[in-house]
Amino acid sequence: MPSPTADEIDFYKMLGISYGASQADIKRAYRQAMKRSHPDKVAPEQRTEAEAQARILNDAYRTLSNPAAKQKYDDLLKAEKLQDQIMSRYSGGLGAPGADQDIYARIKEAQRLERTRQQRESDRQATSSLLLVFVGFALIILLLLIVGSIAGSLAHRLS
Repeated sequence: MPSPTADEIDFYKMLGISYGASQADIKRAYRQAMKRSHPDKVAPEQRTEAEAQARILNDAYRTLSNPAAKQKYDDLLKAEKLQDQIMSRYSGGLGAPGADQDIYARIKEAQRLERTRQQRESDRQATSSLLLVFVGFALIILLLLIVGSIAGSLAHRLS
């Protein structure tokens, strides 16, 4: 199986950084990736793979560390993402095997999640209402016991 070329790889994912990473983050991630897969640090039988990996890492760093090249690369990624979205709509939702492209299933799932959220909120409100009523009754009973005790004490002293 041929290894992917630099054009087929997302440099951000390869370096394990976010799309808004700073220059320092890019440099740090590049150095860590090179330490892990440097051709001089691998077994001789894995050297050709490591050299290909190092070339791609160097391309990634060269592209992402240069602000103009990074902007051009980001624009290319955005265009590819937009093209993928458009093509998935016009191809009738045919996507990669195992990918959920059914818009109706996603809508149904979102509605189910919303109902679940509403049910939980309703349950929370009912629980707090019951707790409030219970505490209110407990306070009324306690107050009646105290008033009854005081009244009994006064009646006993008066007699």
